[in-house]
Amino acid sequence: AYGSKGTALKGKCFIVSTTTGAPESAYSANSVMRHTIDEYSYGIKQYAEMCQLDFKKLFCIGGAMYVL
Repeated sequence: AYGSKGTALKGKCFIVSTTTGAPESAYSANSVMRHTIDEYSYGIKQYAEMCQLDFKKLFCIGGAMYVL
Protein backbone atom coordinates (compact mmCIF):
# COMPACT_ATOMS: atom_id res chain seq x y z
CA ALA A 1 0.00 0.00 0.00
CA TYR A 2 1.11 3.54 -0.76
CA GLY A 3 3.34 3.01 -3.75
CA SER A 4 5.52 0.20 -5.02
CA LYS A 5 7.59 0.09 -1.82
CA GLY A 6 4.84 0.92 0.67
CA THR A 7 4.29 -1.16 3.77
CA ALA A 8 1.30 0.59 5.39
CA LEU A 9 -0.78 -2.61 5.33
CA LYS A 10 2.02 -5.07 6.07
CA GLY A 11 1.05 -7.52 8.80
CA LYS A 12 -2.48 -6.16 9.26
CA CYS A 13 -5.16 -8.76 9.94
CA PHE A 14 -7.35 -9.28 6.86
CA ILE A 15 -10.70 -11.05 7.19
CA VAL A 16 -13.18 -11.18 4.31
CA SER A 17 -16.91 -11.54 4.83
CA THR A 18 -19.23 -11.96 1.86
CA THR A 19 -22.64 -13.26 0.88
CA THR A 20 -23.93 -15.00 -2.23
CA GLY A 21 -27.41 -15.12 -3.68
CA ALA A 22 -27.02 -18.76 -4.67
CA PRO A 23 -26.95 -21.45 -1.97
CA GLU A 24 -23.58 -22.77 -0.84
CA SER A 25 -24.27 -26.06 -2.63
CA ALA A 26 -24.15 -24.19 -5.98
CA TYR A 27 -20.44 -23.50 -5.54
CA SER A 28 -18.60 -26.61 -6.64
CA ALA A 29 -16.92 -27.89 -9.79
CA ASN A 30 -19.94 -30.06 -10.61
CA SER A 31 -22.65 -27.54 -9.79
CA VAL A 32 -24.25 -24.55 -11.48
CA MET A 33 -21.50 -22.03 -10.56
CA ARG A 34 -18.71 -24.41 -11.72
CA HIS A 35 -16.24 -23.13 -9.10
CA THR A 36 -15.84 -23.16 -5.34
CA ILE A 37 -15.98 -20.01 -3.22
CA ASP A 38 -12.28 -20.54 -2.57
CA GLU A 39 -11.60 -20.41 -6.32
CA TYR A 40 -13.63 -17.22 -6.69
CA SER A 41 -11.64 -15.63 -3.86
CA TYR A 42 -8.30 -16.06 -5.66
CA GLY A 43 -8.09 -12.35 -6.58
CA ILE A 44 -8.77 -11.24 -3.02
CA LYS A 45 -6.05 -13.54 -1.72
CA GLN A 46 -3.59 -12.24 -4.33
CA TYR A 47 -4.40 -8.67 -3.24
CA ALA A 48 -3.73 -9.61 0.38
CA GLU A 49 -0.42 -11.20 -0.54
CA MET A 50 0.64 -8.23 -2.66
CA CYS A 51 -0.09 -5.85 0.25
CA GLN A 52 1.58 -8.22 2.74
CA LEU A 53 -1.65 -8.51 4.71
CA ASP A 54 -2.10 -11.31 7.22
CA PHE A 55 -4.98 -13.16 5.51
CA LYS A 56 -6.94 -14.95 8.22
CA LYS A 57 -10.19 -16.26 6.80
CA LEU A 58 -12.90 -15.91 4.22
CA PHE A 59 -16.41 -16.11 5.65
CA CYS A 60 -19.20 -16.73 3.16
CA ILE A 61 -22.91 -17.03 3.75
CA GLY A 62 -24.73 -18.63 0.84
CA GLY A 63 -28.35 -18.20 -0.18
CA ALA A 64 -28.55 -14.67 1.20
CA MET A 65 -31.09 -13.57 -1.41
CA TYR A 66 -33.66 -15.66 0.45
CA VAL A 67 -32.98 -14.20 3.91
CA LEU A 68 -35.50 -11.60 5.00
